[in-house]
Amino acid sequence: MFSAGSSSAITSTTAFIAAPARITVAAGQKLWVQSTAALGNAVAGANATNLNLYICYRLVGGSISAISLGTFGLTALAGQRHHFGLSAEIAPAAGDYDVGLCGYSSDFADWNNNEWSYTTAFTHT
Repeated sequence: MFSAGSSSAITSTTAFIAAPARITVAAGQKLWVQSTAALGNAVAGANATNLNLYICYRLVGGSISAISLGTFGLTALAGQRHHFGLSAEIAPAAGDYDVGLCGYSSDFADWNNNEWSYTTAFTHT
C-alpha cells in the first residue's frame, strides 16, 4: 500500500504527520512500514526544535499506538526544510490499519514549513 499527501500540522500531542496508508493485516501477518515527510521552519530567526518522531499504527476507528523506537529532539534551522523518515516492522492483530510517520513537538508552532509526505506499507509472514 502506498500513500502520498501533504504533511499534517505538527501538534503538541502524538498524531500522524505523514499521510497514513491504510492496509489490511490477516492473522499471522506482520506489517512493514516506511514513512517520510519534509518538515521545517519558514520564519527567519526562528528555529524549529524538539520534534519527536515515531512509526505509528491505528486500528481503523481506534487510537494511535507509537512504536517505542523513534528519533527525538530533532531541529530545523530557520528557513530550512528536511526529509525525516523512519521504518519499522509491526506484528499487530488482524484488522484494517492506518500506518505512517507520527510525532509531536513542544515547539509545534515553529514547525510551519511542511511539505509532501510518503508512506509505504506491506504485509508479510
